[in-house]
Amino acid sequence: MRRCGDCTACCTALKVGELGLAEGQSCQHQKRHGGCAIYEERPQACRGFECAWLRGHLAVKDRPDRIGVIFTPNVDGTIMQAFELRSGAAQKGRGKMWIDLLRQKMSVIIARGPNQDRTLLGRQA
Repeated sequence: MRRCGDCTACCTALKVGELGLAEGQSCQHQKRHGGCAIYEERPQACRGFECAWLRGHLAVKDRPDRIGVIFTPNVDGTIMQAFELRSGAAQKGRGKMWIDLLRQKMSVIIARGPNQDRTLLGRQA
């Protein structure tokens, strides 16, 4: 089973109502060099979240903090959301590679920038 390690990508991508965090807003409990200051008491939204990498859907070397994109599937697995952690990461390198591969199976929504502006990319047959 994979572990997050120093990755804190979800601490920026997730909306966490219990903490008053909007999508794209960095969590105040994020440690400077990775990890969570309230890990043992973290909210259920954080506790229950598993990104696509953690679930084993991406290569080990493609942890979200390394490629600059965190992927999370919707409930029924028909759409993948890709939250860009670094500007341009979804348009180049391994972030783009995964988006292109995923689009062969499903639609992908890319969320970019501080306002999490969204672009829907339909499935490529």
